[in-house]
Amino acid sequence: MFRALAALLLALLSSQTAASELHTQLKGFYDKAWQTGTLMVAQPALNAYPQALLVSQSQYPDFEEVDWQDLNALHQVVQTCQPTPSIVSPLLLAAQRFELALCRDEPLPIEWFEQNPLLHPAGGSYAERYVSARGITTPSPELVQRFTLANEEHPLHAALNALSQAGRDALLSGYRAYLDGGRLWLNGEEGWKALSHEQWAPIAEQYRLSLSTNTTGCDYRYGNICNQLHPAYRGVMIAVLVAVFCALILGLARSLYDRYQQRRERQFILQLLTHELRTPIASLGMTVEMLRSQFDSLEPSTQDVLWRLLADHQRLSQLTETSKGYLSTDKREQFKLQTASLSEWLDNICDCLEVDYTLEQDKTLTLPFYWLSICLKNLIQNAHHHGGDQIWLRVCVDKRVRVCVYDNGVFPSWWQRLWRRYKSSSSERNMGIGLFLVARLMRQMGGKLVIKRHPTCCILELPQ
Repeated sequence: MFRALAALLLALLSSQTAASELHTQLKGFYDKAWQTGTLMVAQPALNAYPQALLVSQSQYPDFEEVDWQDLNALHQVVQTCQPTPSIVSPLLLAAQRFELALCRDEPLPIEWFEQNPLLHPAGGSYAERYVSARGITTPSPELVQRFTLANEEHPLHAALNALSQAGRDALLSGYRAYLDGGRLWLNGEEGWKALSHEQWAPIAEQYRLSLSTNTTGCDYRYGNICNQLHPAYRGVMIAVLVAVFCALILGLARSLYDRYQQRRERQFILQLLTHELRTPIASLGMTVEMLRSQFDSLEPSTQDVLWRLLADHQRLSQLTETSKGYLSTDKREQFKLQTASLSEWLDNICDCLEVDYTLEQDKTLTLPFYWLSICLKNLIQNAHHHGGDQIWLRVCVDKRVRVCVYDNGVFPSWWQRLWRRYKSSSSERNMGIGLFLVARLMRQMGGKLVIKRHPTCCILELPQ
């Protein structure tokens, strides 16, 4: 797994390196192209005109300020040469005064254009509409200053006519570069420059870049320019990424194989132990049978020892048989089911551990009682060890079997358990097979372990 994570990290670093390399190459390309390009319009000339007159949107109605009803009202003013009561906004009132002056053939002073908005609500500037309507062949410089860039008489129209409207809008909005009809336009502090294909192509080749207006397959997109690494360099990067991907796949495969081998090794050791334990357990059984035949002649203290020996032998035999089933991959073989009544099962456990229980409804069920008993005994022993003397059980059955173990102790939080485990010695940490393994056993049996802190309660839940 560590190798797989390392390969993934290497892939991410390779991607970051490729992005950084592309950014460096683009910066070098821009600087070299700027030195080569021809200045088409200086920045002071651009700053001399409001941007609202230069963008292509100046030719169309501003529907953020007006709607079709407003435009229809202005059209009625043009048709009737009479004011309309529906026009009330200052923007439309200025347009109404303008249209009334045109239809009445009244001249407008320069001061009117200086005191009112630049653009007409229906599109275009007031100045160019006025010049066109009045048939003025030589407009004054004050009016020309208020023409839109699309007007042929605008001072910048000739210099920027070769650039499309989309290109102008892109550069005006702050883009540093725009590829238009094979020409590369650059935006800088001095103004706008342009390079022909014959000028910028060798520079792109020098910096191992491939510029185009493609919409797909870009390593990096800026405006309408698709920036791609040079095919040779791109091939190297693809080879590196393929190698990293293969290393990642191999790392994952190796990790899965190692886990498979470890599982087989554990299974072999468990099988070996189970096989080797059968002989001494059988010998111990013969010894127990021999002593049982002399039970009546033994002293009382020796009889008690023999009873404990019989119980331990029975438990070892059952554990060995259960372990053989656990070696199987079939869950039904691992957790063999037994049929018994809940009351008999609880009596067998609670009498030995001296715990009272409450059973809401006794039923005969088929459950993995052996492993369920191990889990329940562990919870009771933990409650004795950490929860005090007052311990009781409550068992209820509906769609699931719920065995609740209560005590009057305070169940520690996860960080308290972690700190106690760190500080305590091995002799102080004797908690049976542990809550972690209880929870794992319950999950493998299809159930779960639920722990509540207020009051302390450990619940074993298992479907019927």
